[in-house]
Amino acid sequence: MKKFLAILNYIYPIMSLMLFVNVLAATPENIAVKTKEANSPNNFLFDKPGSRSHNYLSPEKIVRSKAGKNIATKKRYAGSDLSGSLSKNHAYSGITHENKFPIFVSNKEIAVKIYENTGFEIYSLFGKSFKQNLLAEGTALSLVGFNNSNSVQKFKIAGTSLKINFQKSIYGYSKTVSFIAISQDSTLSQKFTFIIPNNLSNVIICKASLKNESLKPVDVSFYESFNTTIDAKLFGADSSYKFWSFQGGSYPERYDWIFPVTKNYFRENYQGMNAPDYGGGIPVVDLWTKEQGLAFASIDTKPQLISLPVKVENSGSVSFAVKDSNQFVIQPGKSVDEVPCVVITHHGDYFNALQTYSRIMQHEGFSFPDAPKDAYQPEWCAWGYERNFNKEQILNSLDEVKKLGFKWVTIDDGWQNADGDWEPSPEKFPGGEKDFKAFIDSIHAHGLKVRIWWVPFAAQDSSYNVKHYPERMNEYGMK
Repeated sequence: MKKFLAILNYIYPIMSLMLFVNVLAATPENIAVKTKEANSPNNFLFDKPGSRSHNYLSPEKIVRSKAGKNIATKKRYAGSDLSGSLSKNHAYSGITHENKFPIFVSNKEIAVKIYENTGFEIYSLFGKSFKQNLLAEGTALSLVGFNNSNSVQKFKIAGTSLKINFQKSIYGYSKTVSFIAISQDSTLSQKFTFIIPNNLSNVIICKASLKNESLKPVDVSFYESFNTTIDAKLFGADSSYKFWSFQGGSYPERYDWIFPVTKNYFRENYQGMNAPDYGGGIPVVDLWTKEQGLAFASIDTKPQLISLPVKVENSGSVSFAVKDSNQFVIQPGKSVDEVPCVVITHHGDYFNALQTYSRIMQHEGFSFPDAPKDAYQPEWCAWGYERNFNKEQILNSLDEVKKLGFKWVTIDDGWQNADGDWEPSPEKFPGGEKDFKAFIDSIHAHGLKVRIWWVPFAAQDSSYNVKHYPERMNEYGMK
């Protein structure tokens, strides 16, 4: 390993696993929570922290894309006034009235409408009058399955549990909306907290936890969050599935991360290991058209073994969920945190969603050093010769590489003896480190810089395995 580190210092590699995009500062905007008022059904409360005046927008005045008028699941909106309006003739009288549903949670550019059974709808908001576009709907904010039962637990919101607060958070000044939902059999309660950051106007963050309210341990087989149906016609497309998509799962098939969704499409987007050297990725799914985009992401600060499945259903619409299939037991009176999620609306393509995701993760505590200027110079990757390359193939390509204007050469997978040992391959470099150094010197002599491929946390097929796990050497990936 010492020899390997010396080689790394010599060839000046770039070893970052991921480069997050820089983000732009946002101007703090109004944030809002909406709830039914006793004397004005479905009024929409907007208020700025510290302000005593409030404006209201009726959520019955829904604005949809022209293509969405014939969507069968949206019949309840037929004939509604699509103009949208603001009025100032209502005063905020609190939320202590009997009927609190539906609950509206809103930022400046996004809103979530939540029903008593935790069914929900997602809207984009736009314009000075905060017109609304229906984007997606879901049957439940969360579903939970038990190991000892084939039933799936659904939840109902306890009306008296609704709380609204203004507070400073890691995201800056924010409004929080929280409530508790109880499972069908009263075994579990689920606390939802929605965070509406003042300086992230197209974002709603959801954090949830499960609590065992019974006297016996509860064996959970899975839970799903934001089980959502999304119809591209509501985004202006001519077909229900015609989205472009970003999906950040890593697979040995090397699927594109950016692609148009096709009929009968499905991908699990499992964020764990999908092969010995493929897995993880960016826990973000984005679906967009030229008119509108909607993204979902895990914002946990540690990688979680979750799935972000995307599927084109028989109806043509696209389904999505955040799914955790890791079985766990909740002891009586104890709670388990679910994976925190964010919903993002945007215009343009996936870059804008990822930029917002990057800003959120920086609020979560991540920081990214500025990359050196030469990190942005073009590179030629020798993977074209794949794993079984030889030195002559690469050296004979360098004149053309330089002619084409490349500044870097990347030596890809195959230079090493084993993942985890990171010594030069004795077949390619029979002279060991001396041979490898001479090879790098030959590339430098062409005026090119060198990067090297490696996997910092992998010990697949290494001498470490031979020493510590000799009985497992017949397993896949161990030798």
